[in-house]
Amino acid sequence: MSETAKKNRKLIASLIVLFTIVIGVVVGFVVVKVITANNDSASEVVEKFRLDEKYYNSSDVLKEISEEDFKAKLEAKESFALLVSLPRCTEETAAFKTYVSGYENEKKIAILYMTSDTVRNTMIMDTVKYFPSVILFNKGEIKAYLKFDKDSDTEYYKSQEAFGQWFEKYIEI
Repeated sequence: MSETAKKNRKLIASLIVLFTIVIGVVVGFVVVKVITANNDSASEVVEKFRLDEKYYNSSDVLKEISEEDFKAKLEAKESFALLVSLPRCTEETAAFKTYVSGYENEKKIAILYMTSDTVRNTMIMDTVKYFPSVILFNKGEIKAYLKFDKDSDTEYYKSQEAFGQWFEKYIEI
């Protein structure tokens, strides 16, 4: 075998090894991205906050508020929880509302209520796309909300206890 043939073989072998390494790095990068993108909120670091004091020790259950009341709360930089649902409830939405109101009664916490029709002209529609959802506001800004279209959040829609776990991940009781 000639010197040139040996060099060509070494070059080809080196290129194959290099190509294999590059492919491995790319595949590894993609896998990490997919895992990171699919990582649900369970592993995120959450800084809990308190609702405004008037929402504790409350007997109000899903008190409905108007668009004007909502905007006033944002302007006043209040911290509160808001359930938004479609105007005509499906069976699942009705069940979820029951879980939320049961949680309110158990913990004596007021969670406000609006329909999706009422929030249509508010900043909520810039963030929340699907209802029902519970949206948590800290000092007038959305800090967290239940994502009806996110698989990892669906468990929180299934029972009062599950909803409470989600709620207490963000709110100091």
